[in-house]
Amino acid sequence: EARKRLLREAYQAYLDHPVFGLGAGQFHNYNPREREEVWHEAHNAWLQVASELGTGGLLVFAVIVGSGFVAGLQAVAAVRRSRARYTRRSREPAELRARRERLQLYASAVLASLTGWVVAAMFASVAYYWTLYLVLGLAITLRDITLREVGEIGEPARVLRRAEAA
Repeated sequence: EARKRLLREAYQAYLDHPVFGLGAGQFHNYNPREREEVWHEAHNAWLQVASELGTGGLLVFAVIVGSGFVAGLQAVAAVRRSRARYTRRSREPAELRARRERLQLYASAVLASLTGWVVAAMFASVAYYWTLYLVLGLAITLRDITLREVGEIGEPARVLRRAEAA
């Protein structure tokens, strides 16, 4: 019941301050007259951001989290395109196959991590914790590494051609 009341308070704070919110980290100091709880956490990252940063902040936050998923999916798509280049007639070099499989595993792990964070964020005020931003950085870096490794951008495309020629 306490969590429900805090969620309602966070939602009401958002409704009372929809444009700019209460200010980053200020839900902790928000003290409505009808507050019954001694806790001062929203217990939901999305409501935390909405109540503290307003609609604009919530949209930016959603884009930031979404960019991690997009980066992970782009890495998976690049690996699949790389796999599709090889038919049964042309044999893929073992080194390239092993590298591609590792990248596929890393992309799956990053997407699972982000999904886990989104689920956990429904029950905790973790919008500003470093763990999300670390995983987002890993997702974007993995996408860039994957695109380079499979020869879609940058210098390592020569490495791929040498491996195919061997």
